[in-house]
Amino acid sequence: MFHASKESCSQAESTPAQPPLTQTVSRLPDVDVACRDIQGRERGVLVTAPKAIPLRQRVALMAEAVFMTSFVPKHRVGRVYGLLFKVPLLLRLLRLSFLIPRNVLILTTKGRRTGLPRQTPMEYSPGPEKGVCLVMSGWEGRTDWYRNARADPRVRVWLGGREWDAIAEPVPDGQVAHLMKVVTETSPSSSRIWSRWSQVPIDGSDASYLAAAPHFPALYLCPAKAEAG
Repeated sequence: MFHASKESCSQAESTPAQPPLTQTVSRLPDVDVACRDIQGRERGVLVTAPKAIPLRQRVALMAEAVFMTSFVPKHRVGRVYGLLFKVPLLLRLLRLSFLIPRNVLILTTKGRRTGLPRQTPMEYSPGPEKGVCLVMSGWEGRTDWYRNARADPRVRVWLGGREWDAIAEPVPDGQVAHLMKVVTETSPSSSRIWSRWSQVPIDGSDASYLAAAPHFPALYLCPAKAEAG
């Protein structure tokens, strides 16, 4: 869903305060991206809920909802859970990457204070273009990986044994709301997660998802041109 770590893709309208993708690229003349025209384009259905998902996946989604709403602290991650969420980093270090769930990528950002690389494992959803990942932050964006990516959008993505450079671009609230609705249609228990962190009662209406969406800021991870083949 969203990643809970405090430090550390393949196929989702930016808030007015955020620069459009074309402006982001203009600040980075050495970087081009495959999805430079995502911003400002109206789209139809971006992600659709599958007609049926395996029982094993349903159980996993239900368990995640219980874990996130009953055990993970609401206002801060805490050291114990921060370490738990970093297990995929250990698996990769031990060359056990095959044990990392397929819906988990590892995002490398540059520390906004130290300038050092910071790695964060997190779940992702397909974006609106081939090769684009969508990642969501909890705690209203008060996570280090999200703040780092907003300070410097040049990031690196590891997924399924592959690694590439990307540009992190804000996802419009309307598309975040759409993703939340799709996830809830697939796993109804997810509504408890949205309600807990946004304090917005999710009643299934578009209005409720739109009201909750700003509490879950998300980013597109657009592959750099060299990887956009």
